[in-house]
Amino acid sequence: MVANETSRVQSIDVLRTLALLCVLSIHSLRAAIAQVNGQDLSGLTGNQIAASCAIGLSTLGVPLFLMISGYLLLDRDYTKERTLTFFKRNLLPLVVSYEIFDLALAMVQYIGAGGVTVADYVKSALFIGPAPMGHLWYMQAIVGAYLLVPLLALLLHAVRERGLEPYAYAVLACLFVCYSVLPSVNQIMALQGNAFRVVSALDMFGITEPRFLLYMVFGYMVRQGFGMRTAPVAVYAGMVAALAVLCVSAAWSNLHADGFQSSLAFTPVVLGGCMLFLAVVRALRGRRIPNALYRPVRSVAVCSYGMYVLHYPIVLFMKYAPLPVHGWALYACIMAVAFIISYAVVWLASRYPLAAKWLFLMK
Repeated sequence: MVANETSRVQSIDVLRTLALLCVLSIHSLRAAIAQVNGQDLSGLTGNQIAASCAIGLSTLGVPLFLMISGYLLLDRDYTKERTLTFFKRNLLPLVVSYEIFDLALAMVQYIGAGGVTVADYVKSALFIGPAPMGHLWYMQAIVGAYLLVPLLALLLHAVRERGLEPYAYAVLACLFVCYSVLPSVNQIMALQGNAFRVVSALDMFGITEPRFLLYMVFGYMVRQGFGMRTAPVAVYAGMVAALAVLCVSAAWSNLHADGFQSSLAFTPVVLGGCMLFLAVVRALRGRRIPNALYRPVRSVAVCSYGMYVLHYPIVLFMKYAPLPVHGWALYACIMAVAFIISYAVVWLASRYPLAAKWLFLMK
């Protein structure tokens, strides 16, 4: 049901736990903000800068999850047989899990807030429409990414075998500029009323979401040793600098708009997520975390997928509950309740092998 400790990568379990906490944090923060006073950050905390920094850092959850996928999945030799095995063991359970939760949450949404029609559900089930609850968008996206994993892995393998890394880095740099730097500059300029239209050449071919694959490629690069020879102090300093830029960007954005609405392609998010990922892998390379500290981290990491799926309905319930707390206490209360309940449900359900495999993808 769950792999033994020696077969797991400790740094990846740490990153998976961090990613989950970031996701819980961003949703809990936004729920607390909405409960207090719309999108007024000062109403949440009395300290707008602190709230902005917390929101900015909490956006790193999905990038970390994507880099973890690239780290684990792209360093494989996908022959025809292994590709079919990958689809059977990884993609099929993900699709089954999504369809079950898509139906269940559509029913919850229909009974609760309403507004979900049969047509809406059918579109989401066929991956041609938004899911009934917003957080399921990631499951839809990762299904598409998984379909491309074997092809991307073969491409990366060919690049490595033929010594084409310099050209690959040049292509990545161009994609980074087109899909991250230019849109980010446009977003910042828009806050000052000076937005300009940025059109990527790749958009003409319908390739509008390369950011998912770029994060996965970076995870693969770290797996191949990228940054491992860099002095630790340089890696950690780079991480601190990148996260500081993210916090400053979030605070500055909130001072010029109603709320920090970053995308996965926002350059400070990209740099902050990549440097955090690299720093954690670099710090734990060749080291072992003491069992007393690692066991709870591993347990949360194993349950992370199920907790991701289940936490959001809990957060929505807490969002409208008449809680006798405010500010940071309200945020902490929502996050703690969502964490505890989702973890408990996943842990209990995992006692049943079918639930562990097909619902919560526990390995």
